[in-house]
Amino acid sequence: MMKSFWLVMVLMIVAVGGFQKGVEASGACGKFSTDRMLTHVFRHCVKPARDVSAPVSAQCCNSLVDVPIACYYAIIFSDAFEKLGIDRQIAYTIPQRCAHTYHHH
Repeated sequence: MMKSFWLVMVLMIVAVGGFQKGVEASGACGKFSTDRMLTHVFRHCVKPARDVSAPVSAQCCNSLVDVPIACYYAIIFSDAFEKLGIDRQIAYTIPQRCAHTYHHH
């Protein structure tokens, strides 16, 4: 029981710290860090980002609809993205494969 309490406390501290960091910074992805956007945007896009012949799911495409192109590029050129072992050149093709038209936000 005590371990669970401390785990919850640590997670809350990390979450609050990440939220404050995101609010203070205003980069290509607005108030969110590229790492956070990577987690949310690419969770449904991993297979098509690794294999150009893999179909791009509607979930992947829908997650990209509201992402500004500058944010998308910041995500795929981030250190965290590189650590995932995803090919940037293939990831670069996902918006075209979704047939999305990007608008500058």
